[in-house]
Amino acid sequence: MIKHWILFISILTTLLAPGFAVTGTASAVDVFQTCTSPKQSSTSVCNDVKTQSANSNPIISVMRVILNILSFIAGVAAVIILIINAFRLVVSGGDTNGVKSARSGIIYVLVGIAVVLLAQTVVIFVLDRL
Repeated sequence: MIKHWILFISILTTLLAPGFAVTGTASAVDVFQTCTSPKQSSTSVCNDVKTQSANSNPIISVMRVILNILSFIAGVAAVIILIINAFRLVVSGGDTNGVKSARSGIIYVLVGIAVVLLAQTVVIFVLDRL
């Protein structure tokens, strides 16, 4: 039983560790502020920003926001279900049916994540073409 808990804690630590391991700082260039200066407003990045803002459709913007929200909800649900199935796998105690059920649950979650990613890619591709 102790081996199962040690394995569960190590799996959980592995899943959570990348979020805590980032110690450096990141910086980005503010494209919109850079494009307001007369010196840099003629660059290709600024021209692309101007073209995108001129062609922005409010319906497409709303659809992108909805897509991002649904993708976030699906991702959170998938991670929760993945953790639950991993816990079920650890505490199955060698029961064949428990291991099989937990393993199939993990596979279903991974397939679901792949489907969500593909669907999001297709929708973004279509929205960019509109």
